[in-house]
Amino acid sequence: MLKLILIVCSVNLMASVKKPEVFTEPIKAKDVQKKLVFPGTVRSQKQSLILAENSGVVTRLKKQLGYSVGKNEVIGYIENPDPVYQYKPLPIRSPIAGRITDMRFFEGSQVEKGTHIVTVTDPKSLVVEVQVPAKDIASLKIGGPAEFYAGSKYTVKLLGLSPTPDASSLTSMALFSFVDPKQNVTAGLQGSVEYVSSVRRMILVTESNLIRKGQKVFLRKYQDGKVAFIEVTTGERIEDQIEILSGLKEGDEFISKTAKHIKDGDEVTKAETTN
Repeated sequence: MLKLILIVCSVNLMASVKKPEVFTEPIKAKDVQKKLVFPGTVRSQKQSLILAENSGVVTRLKKQLGYSVGKNEVIGYIENPDPVYQYKPLPIRSPIAGRITDMRFFEGSQVEKGTHIVTVTDPKSLVVEVQVPAKDIASLKIGGPAEFYAGSKYTVKLLGLSPTPDASSLTSMALFSFVDPKQNVTAGLQGSVEYVSSVRRMILVTESNLIRKGQKVFLRKYQDGKVAFIEVTTGERIEDQIEILSGLKEGDEFISKTAKHIKDGDEVTKAETTN
């Protein structure tokens, strides 16, 4: 009689033992973009450095720093005050239309022939200039889309790329043009260009879900109410996630969280999740 009571108690005790509760996640493949990031500066493709064509004094200054000028418009004049020289005042003309972004004299200033006196920049021909490491040149394609981040986000595309890296820096110059020419940017603005070099379908899991035993790596698969330690092959790291190359496939479930220690082959209960 005592044995019967003990057996019944043991059965009831076993039945009352609660299986460990686990949280699971499905294995999903997704498209992952590989991005290249380069520091960039906004430059004008059309800029003219105006040199003094003669020595003399600047007179009759018609335009100031920041003013707009037309092509061949007169900015001022250079006049030689020496009575020995009976030249007419020589006009300082802008060879392009744009804005005066640098002026290195004032009315009455003495200038020497051949010195840089004015810079005129066309604000309508702005591009982002970046230096691309030699190893990344093959990943870029003319016309490829990118984003320029400088406080705001601007859509750009690859306009030009030097195929030959500089021997000292081992980088090539690349130019990105703005897709919307009306975007409010100015020359000198600095930021970063993000270029999507490739898109690949990958299975990624958070690294903390991996179990490492020596040189081997495992994921805890949820299978028919039990834990199955499955050896996996890993690939690239994307931030805090690791690529799974083999071992689990899309549609499988892996255990992502559990309140108790679980072993390979343990029976478990899948926790209900609320959306």
